[in-house]
Amino acid sequence: MRLRHLAIALVVLVGVETVLFVAGNWDLVYLSQPWSRLETVPTDAFRASADRALGRHALTRRHLETIAQVGARRGDRDLNLRALRRLASEYSADDGVVERYGDALRIAGRFDEAEDV
Repeated sequence: MRLRHLAIALVVLVGVETVLFVAGNWDLVYLSQPWSRLETVPTDAFRASADRALGRHALTRRHLETIAQVGARRGDRDLNLRALRRLASEYSADDGVVERYGDALRIAGRFDEAEDV
């Protein structure tokens, strides 16, 4: 009987922990979806998640790439540039990322900034 109660308590605690994690990190969970799915969701929902994620101190490269890629495909230059700026600063040794950031700045007409990159 005690073992059964312990097992039930453990299942409930894991459930509560999962709910709390998702509630506190819903933006990252949301951005973990495939790009093809994120391209079809309403713009406001994607933008809200991306803005909240970009406000975090630490983000994975995968999340930054997702924001940059989906932002570019949606024509949202601001999100694309913000994500690429973070990628370029955090992964400055990756010439491909720095080049993508410079290209995005040129496309946005920010030539002086692009030259500095």
